[in-house]
Amino acid sequence: MKAYDTQLGRAVHSCVLRTLKAQDRQIMKAYEDAMAIYIKKYNTARNNTASKALAAEYKNAMALKLNDIIKTNNYEISEDLAKIISENTAKNFTQKLGLRKDDINTFSNALLQICNPLFDKAAENVIKGGIYKDGIGLSARVWDAVSASSNKIRDVIASGLAGQLSAVEMSKLLEQYVNPVEYHIWNNAKIKELLGDGYAAWNKQVNYEALRLARTTITHSATTIMKQASITNPYLTSFKWHSVHAPGRTCGICADRDGQIYTPQELPYDHPNGLCWQEPVLSKSLSKIGDEVADWVHGGENEMLENWHQTIGLPKLSNLI
Repeated sequence: MKAYDTQLGRAVHSCVLRTLKAQDRQIMKAYEDAMAIYIKKYNTARNNTASKALAAEYKNAMALKLNDIIKTNNYEISEDLAKIISENTAKNFTQKLGLRKDDINTFSNALLQICNPLFDKAAENVIKGGIYKDGIGLSARVWDAVSASSNKIRDVIASGLAGQLSAVEMSKLLEQYVNPVEYHIWNNAKIKELLGDGYAAWNKQVNYEALRLARTTITHSATTIMKQASITNPYLTSFKWHSVHAPGRTCGICADRDGQIYTPQELPYDHPNGLCWQEPVLSKSLSKIGDEVADWVHGGENEMLENWHQTIGLPKLSNLI
């Protein structure tokens, strides 16, 4: 009898959402800080030559900063998920052994030592582009995202100069493009008046592509890590796909996947900027797992568990009894 491990699925999903929110704040702050420096330097020169030089400086600085933010968050979520999955597996495996809390923690920590390098490698594979058909890694994708935003900023400055905007107007306009959700300084009508139709039409955050990339990298790392979780728990044999039915955010592919069961090998990656999540499906009920592990620990034969503990190099649970 299969069992859905909803508790683990929701714990993983909550961890991903927390990481995404924290990462969004870090990226927004990085853009705001960089733009404050950019505007200050630009206002001392105010010409196209200075604009191009500053755009290149801004691009290099932002690419390095974004790379650092995204990599750091990917490795942090790897560590967080390793802890969540280790504790969950230890709880499921020891439920009928009558172990003390300290002994359960010892087993959980032993699992954690195995999960950490395994999951770090999974996150690194995403960062290096190993899961993608084009093989393009994070650094190149970040550079493309930053280049796009840098070009937008440079175009806005060039048009502002041509329209003879004052230093105050230019500063407000640049702030608008860095974070219009927060500032709401000018609406489209005002921008159209200053720069013309073209700029009013694409008045959206210049950091959108970077945020989209960062969010996607995190969700893809989480999925890659979950694919590896079956190595640390032999009863975890498949996953149930849960689509997030948010207005305007749920595409036809996600709608079709909702409720579908996938093996770890078949489990697909969510589309860029997606919020769908996967619920682990165990091959047997939690009660049956507890019975089997208890019997094995007390000397019963179980080829699957024997192969599992030898493969991943765990100490026998019988040592804790």
